[in-house]
Amino acid sequence: MELTGTNPKNGPATSTSDFSLATRKRTLPNCRDEIVTALESLIAEHGHRSFLVREVYERMVAIGTSYAELTVYKAMQRMKLSDPRLPGIRLERVGAGGFRLIKNITS
Repeated sequence: MELTGTNPKNGPATSTSDFSLATRKRTLPNCRDEIVTALESLIAEHGHRSFLVREVYERMVAIGTSYAELTVYKAMQRMKLSDPRLPGIRLERVGAGGFRLIKNITS
Protein backbone atom coordinates (compact mmCIF):
# COMPACT_ATOMS: atom_id res chain seq x y z
CA MET A 1 0.00 0.00 0.00
CA GLU A 2 1.45 3.33 -1.04
CA LEU A 3 0.82 6.36 1.11
CA THR A 4 -0.36 9.44 -0.74
CA GLY A 5 0.08 11.86 2.15
CA THR A 6 -0.57 12.26 5.82
CA ASN A 7 -3.22 14.11 7.70
CA PRO A 8 -2.25 15.03 11.27
CA LYS A 9 -5.82 14.61 12.52
CA ASN A 10 -6.72 11.35 10.77
CA GLY A 11 -3.38 9.64 10.25
CA PRO A 12 -1.90 8.51 6.95
CA ALA A 13 -3.96 8.72 3.79
CA THR A 14 -4.07 5.71 1.50
CA SER A 15 -4.42 5.19 -2.20
CA THR A 16 -8.03 4.67 -3.32
CA SER A 17 -6.89 1.82 -5.56
CA ASP A 18 -6.34 -0.27 -2.41
CA PHE A 19 -10.06 -0.32 -1.54
CA SER A 20 -13.11 -1.54 -3.35
CA LEU A 21 -15.77 1.14 -3.50
CA ALA A 22 -18.45 -1.27 -4.73
CA THR A 23 -21.42 -1.83 -2.45
CA ARG A 24 -21.45 -4.91 -0.27
CA LYS A 25 -24.05 -7.58 -0.77
CA ARG A 26 -26.24 -8.06 2.30
CA THR A 27 -25.72 -11.31 4.13
CA LEU A 28 -28.34 -10.94 6.87
CA PRO A 29 -32.02 -10.19 6.31
CA ASN A 30 -33.03 -6.62 7.04
CA CYS A 31 -36.31 -5.52 8.62
CA ARG A 32 -38.14 -5.39 5.27
CA ASP A 33 -37.00 -8.92 4.44
CA GLU A 34 -38.35 -10.16 7.76
CA ILE A 35 -41.63 -8.30 7.21
CA VAL A 36 -42.01 -9.98 3.82
CA THR A 37 -41.35 -13.39 5.40
CA ALA A 38 -43.96 -12.68 8.09
CA LEU A 39 -46.48 -11.47 5.48
CA GLU A 40 -45.95 -14.60 3.38
CA SER A 41 -46.56 -16.75 6.46
CA LEU A 42 -49.68 -14.81 7.51
CA ILE A 43 -51.16 -14.84 3.99
CA ALA A 44 -50.58 -18.59 3.72
CA GLU A 45 -52.22 -19.15 7.11
CA HIS A 46 -55.16 -16.74 6.93
CA GLY A 47 -55.66 -16.18 3.20
CA HIS A 48 -56.38 -12.45 3.50
CA ARG A 49 -54.01 -9.57 2.77
CA SER A 50 -54.85 -7.07 5.55
CA PHE A 51 -52.94 -7.22 8.83
CA LEU A 52 -52.31 -5.13 11.90
CA VAL A 53 -48.74 -4.19 12.67
CA ARG A 54 -49.13 -6.17 15.90
CA GLU A 55 -49.95 -9.36 13.95
CA VAL A 56 -46.95 -8.94 11.66
CA TYR A 57 -44.69 -8.15 14.61
CA GLU A 58 -45.92 -11.16 16.62
CA ARG A 59 -45.18 -13.41 13.64
CA MET A 60 -41.71 -11.86 13.31
CA VAL A 61 -41.05 -12.50 17.02
CA ALA A 62 -42.14 -16.11 16.59
CA ILE A 63 -39.68 -16.42 13.71
CA GLY A 64 -36.93 -14.87 15.84
CA THR A 65 -36.59 -11.21 14.88
CA SER A 66 -34.38 -8.80 16.78
CA TYR A 67 -36.27 -5.71 15.60
CA ALA A 68 -38.45 -3.60 17.89
CA GLU A 69 -42.14 -3.17 17.14
CA LEU A 70 -41.65 0.54 16.40
CA THR A 71 -38.96 -0.32 13.83
CA VAL A 72 -41.34 -2.76 12.14
CA TYR A 73 -44.11 -0.13 12.11
CA LYS A 74 -41.83 2.49 10.55
CA ALA A 75 -40.53 0.02 7.97
CA MET A 76 -44.11 -0.92 7.05
CA GLN A 77 -44.95 2.77 6.66
CA ARG A 78 -42.03 3.17 4.26
CA MET A 79 -43.24 0.13 2.32
CA LYS A 80 -46.28 2.19 1.22
CA LEU A 81 -44.01 3.81 -1.37
CA SER A 82 -42.66 2.03 -4.42
CA ASP A 83 -39.19 0.66 -3.76
CA PRO A 84 -37.00 -0.66 -6.57
CA ARG A 85 -35.36 -3.07 -4.08
CA LEU A 86 -38.76 -4.71 -3.46
CA PRO A 87 -40.64 -4.27 -6.73
CA GLY A 88 -43.38 -6.78 -5.87
CA ILE A 89 -44.18 -5.35 -2.44
CA ARG A 90 -46.43 -2.41 -1.74
CA LEU A 91 -48.55 -1.79 1.33
CA GLU A 92 -51.59 0.42 1.76
CA ARG A 93 -52.73 1.89 5.08
CA VAL A 94 -56.13 0.65 6.31
CA GLY A 95 -57.65 1.73 9.60
CA ALA A 96 -55.69 2.38 12.76
CA GLY A 97 -52.44 0.43 12.66
CA GLY A 98 -53.47 -1.80 9.76
CA PHE A 99 -51.86 -2.40 6.39
CA ARG A 100 -53.02 -4.22 3.28
CA LEU A 101 -50.78 -5.85 0.71
CA ILE A 102 -51.74 -4.28 -2.64
CA LYS A 103 -49.09 -5.94 -4.80
CA ASN A 104 -48.18 -9.60 -4.94
CA ILE A 105 -45.15 -10.83 -3.08
CA THR A 106 -44.26 -13.19 -5.91
CA SER A 107 -44.05 -10.56 -8.70
